[in-house]
Amino acid sequence: MEVLHRSWRAAPLRQARRQAVAAASSPLARQQKRCITRSHRVEDCESIDADYDEVMAHPPYATFFKDEVFKDGTPLVMKSPTTLFKPPAMQASTKWFKSLPAGAREEPRKVMSDYLKHHAGVPFPYELNYPQFHRLHGDAVANFLDFLRDWNEVEGLGSALARIVTSHLPPLNSRSRPGQEQYFVRFEAPLALFDAALQFNAFTKYIQPGRVHPAARPPLRNLYIAQASLDSLPSELQQDLPVPRLVKEAGKGDIYGSSIWLGLAHTYTSLHRDPNPNLFIQLYGSKVVRLLPPEEGEKLYALAQNMLGRAGGSSAIRGSEMMEGEEKAFFHRAVWIDGSSEKVVRNLNPPMLQAVLKPGDSLFIPKGWWHTVKSTTEAGELNGSVNWWFR
Repeated sequence: MEVLHRSWRAAPLRQARRQAVAAASSPLARQQKRCITRSHRVEDCESIDADYDEVMAHPPYATFFKDEVFKDGTPLVMKSPTTLFKPPAMQASTKWFKSLPAGAREEPRKVMSDYLKHHAGVPFPYELNYPQFHRLHGDAVANFLDFLRDWNEVEGLGSALARIVTSHLPPLNSRSRPGQEQYFVRFEAPLALFDAALQFNAFTKYIQPGRVHPAARPPLRNLYIAQASLDSLPSELQQDLPVPRLVKEAGKGDIYGSSIWLGLAHTYTSLHRDPNPNLFIQLYGSKVVRLLPPEEGEKLYALAQNMLGRAGGSSAIRGSEMMEGEEKAFFHRAVWIDGSSEKVVRNLNPPMLQAVLKPGDSLFIPKGWWHTVKSTTEAGELNGSVNWWFR
């Protein structure tokens, strides 16, 4: 089908051979060969130049999606059209956050809009990695808590938010230092906490490679409103995230759940699988997703359980262990670090797939496909997504 981008079909075999010969004669050939060897197990997902709304609105796309993607269980990236004349279907992408006025910073930063601040008291589930030490500037979480105690958005609000966060943080010993293992902390707090975190980062002079500033301090990272059910949002906010036609029309129209994901990069979700098909839409910033077919994911999971001495665990029921400690480290090393020594990963058949998502792009993840997600936005920047599980 012409709408598909299959890069391996882009050049004739003769042209490919000429390119290979030319590459082999290059002074960088040895280095390039090493890079290809390390990354041969990752291929780009199939993609089409049509967003999640257009797919079901045009019969050729709709037929293709239903018969060749949804029924066959094939991951697919749907790219948002680069037009300035089409308003986004997800109004949250333009109404919830705003950029700082020009000149307020060297680079634009996102902060919460007045519209969204009207819902600052709504509770949300949060995740946080703690501590976040920097060699010269201490713990970013501690710096943020100090900021909260002086935050005067509403009298007493900052101190109350600081108490909520502090009450869930594990104690650190006097030898805590940069590079130590982080704790994975979960708690519930008002949306105002995310507002404060964005403001803290927006007016923080970031530490960047090659740029030194005496007043620089590291931004808060990894604060994540993760898997917050859309059903729990105020109705006004739910209307900003309408159910896509693809979710309602591709299969039976059954929706099993939906979530909003708002975080401060670098956000990360470890390798896991879902019991139902998933439509994942990027709203803010960018993310990269890596995927494994069900059988290959099960092999990797079994290898992890064996190596970690957890034989008999269930891949269908996983708790916080997937987001901290040895299991998180194992899957991160196996999936994201090129040249992994894990034999199962190096010999994947078919290979691992990868999807890079920018605002407006979406990814269809078939039932049972293993996937892991991480933001590619600059540290501390806003990153947001929404998804629906359906069939």
